[in-house]
Amino acid sequence: MVALVTVIVLMLIGAGALLVRGFMEFYQAETRLGAKKAELEALYTRNPFPSAGNLEVERGNLAGLDEQLADLLKEMGRGQIQSEEQSPPKFMAQFWGTHKNMMNRARERGVKVPESFDFGFGKHMSGSLPAPQDVARLTQQLRIVQKLCGVLFESGISEMEGVGRDEFEVDAKAGSGDAAPQPRRSRRGGAETVVLNTYDSSAGLIPEGSLTGRWRFVFKFTAKEGALLAVLNRLAQEPLFVVVSDLEVEGDSGIKSLSVESAAKAGSAKGESAAGDAAAAAAAANVPRDLRIVCGRDTPLKARLALEVYQFQVPRPAQAAKPGEGAK
Repeated sequence: MVALVTVIVLMLIGAGALLVRGFMEFYQAETRLGAKKAELEALYTRNPFPSAGNLEVERGNLAGLDEQLADLLKEMGRGQIQSEEQSPPKFMAQFWGTHKNMMNRARERGVKVPESFDFGFGKHMSGSLPAPQDVARLTQQLRIVQKLCGVLFESGISEMEGVGRDEFEVDAKAGSGDAAPQPRRSRRGGAETVVLNTYDSSAGLIPEGSLTGRWRFVFKFTAKEGALLAVLNRLAQEPLFVVVSDLEVEGDSGIKSLSVESAAKAGSAKGESAAGDAAAAAAAANVPRDLRIVCGRDTPLKARLALEVYQFQVPRPAQAAKPGEGAK
C-alpha cells in the first residue's frame, strides 16, 4: 500500500514538473511570437522611404560622381585661358603691347599683315577705354586671339586678311546676332582691312546650369596647302580646347582653268580619243567653281577658318549632402 502511494506521488510530481515545463516553454514561445509580430507590424506600418542605409550609399555614390566630374573638368580645361580682372587703362596698355608683339611675330615669320591691322579689336585702336565690367573678358579674349594668331603664323601662312571675334561690350550694337559674320571692309590709317566681327553678349560666359561656354573666332588668310594642313594639325595639338566649326577654301580661278586644260592634254597623251578628250574637258569646265578640286598644288589658297574655343566650368569643392537630401 505504501509502495502504491509512493508511486502515485512520484507520478504526480513528474506530471507537475512536465506541466510547469510546458507552461514555461509556451510562455517563451508566446513571448517570441509577440516580438516577431510587433517587428512585422512595425515593418508594415513604417514609411519605407527614405531608407537611411540607402541614403548613405547614394551619398557615397554622389560624392564619387562629383569627384569624377571635377577631375574631368580640370583635365578638359587644363590649357584654357582664364579671365583677368584689371583696370581699363591697364587693359589698353596690354592691348598695345600684345598688338606690337603679334605684328612683330608676323613679320618674323614672313606673314603679310597690314600696318594698321586690328586683329578684331578695331574699336579699341582709337584708344577709347572699354567699360570696366568688360575688361576681364576682353583681356581673356585678347590672349586667346594672340594664341590662335601665333598658331597661324608658326604654321607658315602667307597673308592674314582678317580676324573676327564676338563683340560683347556694352557699347557694341547687336547686328546679326548669332548669324554667320558677313565680311565687310574698313579703312584705317590708309589701309583696307576685313571686318568679320559679330555681336554676342554671352560670348565666353558659362550659362547657369551648364558646364561649358564658348568663344567664336573667324580667321581669313592666304596660305599654301601645306601651311593650311599645318594650321589644322597645330590646332589639334593645342592645349586650348579648339573646335574647327567651319573651313572654306578657295583657289585661284585661273589655276583651276589651267588644270582642266592640263587634264585634257594628259588624256590625249595616253591615247584617248579626241572626242573623249573634248567631252571630258567640257564636263570639267561645266563643274561649278565651288566644287572644283584645288588641293594637291603648292599654290596659294584663300581660307576662311571658323573656330570655337570652349571654356570649362572651374571645379568647385563638393558640398556635403544635408540630412534628408539625396536619392530615395
